[in-house]
Amino acid sequence: MPTFATLGFLACSGGAPDEYVRRPDFHGVVLPPVADSGTDTGDPVDSGLDVDTGDSGPRPPPPRLQIEELPGEIYADGRASGRLVVRAFDSAGNPMPDGARLPVTINLGRVDLKPVQDGVAVGRVTAGTWPGEAELEFGQFQVEGPSSVSFRRAPPVSAQLHIHGSFSEGDGTMQSHATQADALGLDVVWWTDHELSYYPQGYLELPGFDFEGGSLDQSIEATWHTEREVVAVWRPYVDTFDTAAASAAPEAARSGNYGLRLTGDRSATRDGTHQSFGVGVVSQPRVQTHQLMAGVHLAFSYRPVATSSDSALFIEIPIGLDSDETGEVNHGSRVVLYHPADSSLVEEDGRTAWIPLAGAEERWSEVSVNLSEVVEDYFPELALDAHVDLARVEIRTLHRGTVTYDLDDISFSQDIRGRELLEVQQAYLDELGTTARHHVGLEWSWLHDGHLTVFGENWSFIPFWDGDEHDLYDGVDQAHSEGSIVALAHMFGTSGETLDEPERRSMVMQTMAELLTAEAYGCDMLEVGYRSRSGTLDDHLAVWDLLTERGVYLTGTGVSDHHHDTEWSNQPNNLVTWVSSPSDERDDLVWNLRRGVAWFGDPDYFPSAEAEMTLSAPDLRADMGQVVSGASGPTPLEFSFSPSTAAWSVRLLRDGEVYGEWPARDGTTWEVVIVDAGEPASYRVEVLDDTGTTILLSNWIAFVGEADGQSVPGWRLPEP
Repeated sequence: MPTFATLGFLACSGGAPDEYVRRPDFHGVVLPPVADSGTDTGDPVDSGLDVDTGDSGPRPPPPRLQIEELPGEIYADGRASGRLVVRAFDSAGNPMPDGARLPVTINLGRVDLKPVQDGVAVGRVTAGTWPGEAELEFGQFQVEGPSSVSFRRAPPVSAQLHIHGSFSEGDGTMQSHATQADALGLDVVWWTDHELSYYPQGYLELPGFDFEGGSLDQSIEATWHTEREVVAVWRPYVDTFDTAAASAAPEAARSGNYGLRLTGDRSATRDGTHQSFGVGVVSQPRVQTHQLMAGVHLAFSYRPVATSSDSALFIEIPIGLDSDETGEVNHGSRVVLYHPADSSLVEEDGRTAWIPLAGAEERWSEVSVNLSEVVEDYFPELALDAHVDLARVEIRTLHRGTVTYDLDDISFSQDIRGRELLEVQQAYLDELGTTARHHVGLEWSWLHDGHLTVFGENWSFIPFWDGDEHDLYDGVDQAHSEGSIVALAHMFGTSGETLDEPERRSMVMQTMAELLTAEAYGCDMLEVGYRSRSGTLDDHLAVWDLLTERGVYLTGTGVSDHHHDTEWSNQPNNLVTWVSSPSDERDDLVWNLRRGVAWFGDPDYFPSAEAEMTLSAPDLRADMGQVVSGASGPTPLEFSFSPSTAAWSVRLLRDGEVYGEWPARDGTTWEVVIVDAGEPASYRVEVLDDTGTTILLSNWIAFVGEADGQSVPGWRLPEP
């Protein structure tokens, strides 16, 4: 049985920067060489110290050392460091000779001191992963000036690590999500739009329709992903004519052999209402969505064949929303190009940019329009934070008779692509003026067998255009080779619905087996914090707990993956992640996410999204996200969180099973539990509100035996 007591508040940090199998030297961080301990101090050439020869005369004064520069505080994240500058004198008061090495040790962290030059030795003090007072010792030197450094846990940085704006499918915008992040008090929004949004090398893009296949269906070959067929189809979405048809017809061709003909017949007398027939483009996935920030152009040719004064052609491009598989569009703003220019069927509605076309009857006219400029002129409030689709083409009439229009060579183009477009997105986000910091990442969603989100200073697009097979292993290896980290996204798939219990049970078992066999493909993180994503939160936690128990160590995160312009708080998946990090810079966040010094939960429960959490084994100097190897015997396990409310409860889990539970209290809640460090197990903490809903979760701390045969990543090991 566990033993419980209370202890003072603790905060938390993470692992070490050592290299590990298949992992690159992360961010070029290498452990500095062990400093010369100065044990050979009897050599005056080495140290410049006076030697005690055993004479009975008076002993000379000790050599002296002045510490001229030393940081007062350093964050204990295993890599933060500060400059050390010392001026050294021998026992006669003379500057130490060039090349002398000073004896220096430190009880926490690492110290590296170069040989003396011009009487001064320069070096660095680097923090380990355990907080405390680090004391510098310089052998027999008399030290003047401060000689200690406080290693502190870094403060929490709150972050949404999976979110989609106008660069992805759906109606979400960067402005909308950024505004909500500010309202919550989040520090960071990390954007993870789909790679298709950027069209590097034009891969998996539908540039338009020429109808040369003699069909309204057009397939796109994804040579590297033969299991998924990509087809774009023109489907009817409205038909109130007596008879109407859309076809790829030879007589409708402007160039080549086929064009699109829309024709409708009306036999009823005029009753003041129009009749319509229209077709819209539908594709799964969306492969003709173009981001307005890219400079988007639409071109096409059209020909009026049979018209009257009260008939018209409308080409509608919705702004910011996509049609679904039925071709229906629920849109806000839109661009509509229409013919004839004096059509009586144009209805001003305050949300449409109407663009007249003045082509002659029975003659082909070519049209080219810069949609980005149109939207910027008509809807400046959007600031091009939206995308457009070629969505619908429609004929209308108020009279009896036949209406026929031909269209051909319909195409989209954009001025900016790939990495350059990503930089435009980052520049837009930087200028939003929000309090949250914005970083641009990516979601690789066309890998075989899953999706990955990538985070870091450097990463590139998966080269799908090369025709090779690309799977999750390839994505992880590419990210690591570029110094970035990856999370395995929505482990149960992309469905937003929750399956029934038998289906969930089967899904959880299958996912466990797959991820154990693949060792989670070498990912660094796992999206655990979903309340409803095919499975429940408990289903996600069950997989994570099993992986940890079996030695597959992944940092758990809480995310949303929102694509739509909806209130975050109204969605079940509104979790965010807190990272103990010296700053909100990409590099700091990536380093500490990788180490696992992170916790996740529902920001609505914490004012200004400020939530602190710790989990540590102080006697072993181990923190959240770390693996303790070879320890034995009873050891205290301490955990805390704040702010805390008395109506809540907190519990400790051992390998996913409840090990102990306590009522919380106002202010800060902290506990200490005695566990057996010699028994392999992983522990984590959950906080529940007064209804039993889980609202805050820690990452784990694990204990393994030296003979367990597990290969523990170096950055997961404590490094005091």
